[in-house]
Amino acid sequence: MLSTKECNWLSNNSFLETLEIYSGREKQKRKRKFAILKKKYKLTEFEDSSPDSNLYEILQKIEQFELLTEADIDWLKSYNLTEIIKVAEEKYLEKDWIRLQDKYLATVGVLKFDPFYNILSKLDKGERLDKLMFTQLTTENLLTPGSKITTTYYQIEADFFEDEFKRTKDKWLIPKISSYWRKANKSLKALEITSKSKVNLEKLKDKDLKARILVTRGAAFRDVRQLNEAKNLALQAHKIDSKSHHPCTLLGATCYGLGKYGDGDYWFEEAQQRGADIKDIDKEIKRLVKETSNRKKRKEIIEYLLKKIKGNMLGLKNIYSINQYQLRRFN
Repeated sequence: MLSTKECNWLSNNSFLETLEIYSGREKQKRKRKFAILKKKYKLTEFEDSSPDSNLYEILQKIEQFELLTEADIDWLKSYNLTEIIKVAEEKYLEKDWIRLQDKYLATVGVLKFDPFYNILSKLDKGERLDKLMFTQLTTENLLTPGSKITTTYYQIEADFFEDEFKRTKDKWLIPKISSYWRKANKSLKALEITSKSKVNLEKLKDKDLKARILVTRGAAFRDVRQLNEAKNLALQAHKIDSKSHHPCTLLGATCYGLGKYGDGDYWFEEAQQRGADIKDIDKEIKRLVKETSNRKKRKEIIEYLLKKIKGNMLGLKNIYSINQYQLRRFN
């Protein structure tokens, strides 16, 4: 096919006969292609065979897996061609399902179209999921830390509750928003929502809320490797709410990050005594080992943990659930 520029050149240089020959040839090609498409989609009874027909344009869209416009659908309905509307929808969904799987499920494996196409479509459009959809994601273990589905889901939630916070000024939304930003791998956003410009902790009278904000802000600082700041905030939270296990867990993790493993074990033990799940502590240690980019530092942590397991220094319940095989895999 000639480009528009080339056709214009023929016209401007008076090669009108050449242009007419070309146009006639292209029209015949389109007419043949239209006949092939009508046969493929069982529309041979449609009388108009001109490639200028709306039907030709619509069938080309279907061939390219494109979504039909409202005008296209109305035109098909006006000619009672409703079956082709279903075909177009199915072909578009087929292509879009592949696209969504490539974007969100590259490392997950095969999932059923129903209900996960609808779920992924909503996430892709930035729309919130209902409780059933959330449950379906968790049932299939699709909300794993750092995955595209997880970060997208929590970013949508964080955006929603930030709007709610702007509307209501409810400070209890702040720790929730901060947590969602962290799960979306946007810890700087978590630091922003917990900053002094959003909430002045010195003037905050509710001690429970103050402790929660201190912990989530400290956890965000830990995410960005500002461990001393994280530890300082965790100590403040522990001083306010000494019965909660959350400040203790954060202190355990930050102490490990700072290379103070004995202090870390102490705070993890304190967290367990206050109700922390040993699996959560296990996750914190695994995360620390995994995220430590310095090979020498990572080896130091692993050797410490292996030595503790081997020597049974703190008793079985304090060795956590990490085993030697897992640790050597990290190394």
